[in-house]
Amino acid sequence: MSANDEPLLSVDNLQTSFYTEEGEVKAVNDVSYQIDRGERFAVVGESGAGKSVTSLSLMRLIDDPGRIKGGDVTFRSTSAVAKLARQFPEGVATENRSGYIHVDELRAESGSVGSDPGATVRDRPTEVATSLHDGSLHVEAGHVDVLDAPDEAMQELRGAEIAMIFQDPHTALNPVYTVGEQIAEAVRKHLDMGDAAARERAIEMLDRVGIPDAEERYSDYPHEFSGGMQQRAVIAIALSCDPSLIVADEPTTALDVTIEAQILDLLKELSDEEDVAIQLITHDLGVVAELCDSVMVMYAGKPVERSSVEELYYDPKHPYTVGLMSSIPRIGDDRDRLDTVPGTMPDLVQLPSGCSFHPRCPYAEDACIQHEPPLVDTETGEPIEEPDADIHTAACLEYTGDLQDGVEFDVQIREDAAADGGESV
Repeated sequence: MSANDEPLLSVDNLQTSFYTEEGEVKAVNDVSYQIDRGERFAVVGESGAGKSVTSLSLMRLIDDPGRIKGGDVTFRSTSAVAKLARQFPEGVATENRSGYIHVDELRAESGSVGSDPGATVRDRPTEVATSLHDGSLHVEAGHVDVLDAPDEAMQELRGAEIAMIFQDPHTALNPVYTVGEQIAEAVRKHLDMGDAAARERAIEMLDRVGIPDAEERYSDYPHEFSGGMQQRAVIAIALSCDPSLIVADEPTTALDVTIEAQILDLLKELSDEEDVAIQLITHDLGVVAELCDSVMVMYAGKPVERSSVEELYYDPKHPYTVGLMSSIPRIGDDRDRLDTVPGTMPDLVQLPSGCSFHPRCPYAEDACIQHEPPLVDTETGEPIEEPDADIHTAACLEYTGDLQDGVEFDVQIREDAAADGGESV
């Protein structure tokens, strides 16, 4: 299997906790998923479900009292491995008999995940190589172990390979620097451009995200931009160094519907034309339907359902997902009140026994209180050993055959809703 056939990003058994006076808050509790190159992947759920902490963990942006306790985050990018091999020349082995220098494991002598991490840039044996003939680095395959990488390596990855669009552009942009200079700063750091070239690149990016009169607006400060223009500027910073993956945390929050549609169209265009993967964090299922290919539903720090967007909307398998779908307002809806999921997200310090959702689930039985449901294939009921985008999975005992009465919910889709793209269930 070549590197391009493997997922761009693999997250395996990720665990992130915050240590408070009340106890350990298990914000991300054994989360696994994969994102392919060019895929638009959504992580959805209520506030407190663990969506943003999951994304901040893969960016290694968890501050005290938080700590990444364990798991693996693997980022497969030939350009990332090449850059890090150049930055850490001590990780390049001596010439071997085949006439190549192979990028070997780079690891610091001390440190552990979540404290002062060691460094790891691992190769696919015999495939990651530097040609001795012209002195240039030719990387054919490789990956970076993100949770083991040192801070210096992460500074190279962030922005250049993995970019983040933060939820609030007001706080993401520095008010004392011009918008253009903030884009140019990222370009100078990651693309090694001079001031003139960086300025030209920044203007190009402002124009690309739809800022009118980009050359003139280069010198404007963030407060001189509208909310929508600020969000576009944040996207311009994220795109300026041609990343392979964009992590977008609620990128359309507080924007009016017209600007929201423009931002979504822009992200979709970038994904289609540049093969950029997108991880979207949102609670807005309408945005998911508009933009994404696949979706993972989180609840209380864990994934409870994963499938393609179409399957999730037309055939949700977990009662929590059904509750979320039922709470969506729709044009032409004749209900007097929207359906809601009763109760609130549980205390992550003291999670309920068994299924975390059982206190709010209208279909809960004694087995749900006693047993924690694994994530299983909803067709076979078999546990999933590793994430697979082609398999519809859910963490509900209904699909393991452990419920005596069984879940009997039915999602009704109107004919007109289906014609409009399936956003109503």
